[in-house]
Amino acid sequence: MKHVIIIGGGITGLSAALEVQALSQNHDLPVRCTLFEKEGRLGGKILTIRRDGFLVEAGPDSFLAVKPWATDLCRRLGLGDDLVAQPRQPVYILHRGRLHPLPEEFLMGVAGDFRTLVRSSLFSPREKVRMLLEPLIPLRLDDGDTSVGALIRRRLGQAAVDRLAGPLIAGIYAGDPDTLSVLATAPYLVDLMRSGPGLLLGALRMQGRRRRSSPSPSFFTLAGGLQDLVDRLRKSLQGVDIRMGVAARSIRARGSPGYMVELIDGTAVEADAVLITTPAFTAAGLLTPLAPSLAEVLRTIPYASTATIALAYRREDVRHPLSGSGFLVSREGRGAVTACTWVSSKWPGRAPPGTVLLRAYVGEYGREDVLGQDDDGMIAAVEEILAPLLHIEGRPLFSVVTRWHQAMPQYTPGHLLRVMRMEEELKHFPGLHIAGAAYRGVGIPDCIRQGQEAAQKVVRDLWPNVNIQASGV
Repeated sequence: MKHVIIIGGGITGLSAALEVQALSQNHDLPVRCTLFEKEGRLGGKILTIRRDGFLVEAGPDSFLAVKPWATDLCRRLGLGDDLVAQPRQPVYILHRGRLHPLPEEFLMGVAGDFRTLVRSSLFSPREKVRMLLEPLIPLRLDDGDTSVGALIRRRLGQAAVDRLAGPLIAGIYAGDPDTLSVLATAPYLVDLMRSGPGLLLGALRMQGRRRRSSPSPSFFTLAGGLQDLVDRLRKSLQGVDIRMGVAARSIRARGSPGYMVELIDGTAVEADAVLITTPAFTAAGLLTPLAPSLAEVLRTIPYASTATIALAYRREDVRHPLSGSGFLVSREGRGAVTACTWVSSKWPGRAPPGTVLLRAYVGEYGREDVLGQDDDGMIAAVEEILAPLLHIEGRPLFSVVTRWHQAMPQYTPGHLLRVMRMEEELKHFPGLHIAGAAYRGVGIPDCIRQGQEAAQKVVRDLWPNVNIQASGV
């Protein structure tokens, strides 16, 4: 009997545990699996709060449809009928006190249709001319990695960084476009340049292909909230020993092949294989005694802290029509809020009739001062921005503040090289693997994929002579 330990009960760890369980059953392998989660709940950043008929997502509220791992997992767990596609709705950019519609043809600061760029109210005539001249700028595909901001600025100008790429990057990564790797976060921009040649011509071709294909949803969520995915995973893990409220302290080699996982209470558990799905800085602390060079690499991955503030109102107290999914905030003159989702407009069933649910986001990498306030201070800062913009006249029925300390990994330039170095270091430690949002994708589908792939590697390490394929759980 082989023992696999998974450290971390977020979506990566849970997906890995389900894959280990399925592979052991499919191939009749003698394996037991233990999952340690230091918190008193599972799911990591996935957290759904139900209150007074409202459904509040405290973390992510959806996942990309184009990446199949989350939708596939939902269907395999019997949640296929609960998948809800986001309707096509306007998204806005808040710039100089006004909400400007963001045309669908814009992609990370690049216009896929020249007409939408010309008609956009986001840019001055001079800024539009600057962007339209982009095909005349000679290509310079750097040998090394560069930032998203540097690439967009060089090709399209500062306005495209401040009003398109910057807000979108903040919405996805809580990051700064000038500190995020284009190869790790937006490799399609490099592809656009090569196929264009140039960003505008490349985007124009891509949008043309999209128009010729059948329209498909961009995002999915679950009718009962994303917590349902976590709950269904836990219910499905009948063969896994899940221990919540138990933290690991360190990992050491044991005399025979395998590892000793020392727990915070002073006890130790033997394992033939270990999969770490915690944040990178936590993994570094666990691995310092065993692999100091690997731990050093992990510590170089920075994180941003953020918070979400959900506000419920009577509909009559919010005079804005809220006809859209919400807005992102331009980097010029940005205040406390980086974005706001009009939840009750974006998703059905999130608020009772006659009410409105909004969710504001605060904090991003390098701009986390607002998080130093107490909850009441943050709520007041958010209300000060939203009240005049959305014509809110009353006080919230209630508010929910959720803080996410060091929760968003930042893929700075050179990130993929760091991940490759981490993977090279891991080759010295058979049966030891690392996966999660800090490495090859921050979204829910990417974390599920990484968990499943890491679980397959673990099982191959333990049974090298068995032809291990993806389980198709």
